[in-house]
Amino acid sequence: MNIDDSYADQDYGALAHDLRKHASYDGALVVVCWHHGNIPNMMHALKAADGDYPDPWDRKVFNLILRLDMREQETPAISRITEPF
Repeated sequence: MNIDDSYADQDYGALAHDLRKHASYDGALVVVCWHHGNIPNMMHALKAADGDYPDPWDRKVFNLILRLDMREQETPAISRITEPF
């Protein structure tokens, strides 16, 4: 498994662009861990529909995972997964 840590905290737009435009991500499972304060901005950059993700993100929430399915659609389908820890 490769870990790419070359994106800085404020580079969510560049990461979103790369995920949407590079063919190497087509059909791939990609795990992104990010500062929760910038997750709403990243979701917007990934063209997620408003209301499908918390905006703003509650500073006390650390157990929410957003699963995006970006297969052949402009707007990704989002599932919310809450971890019970």
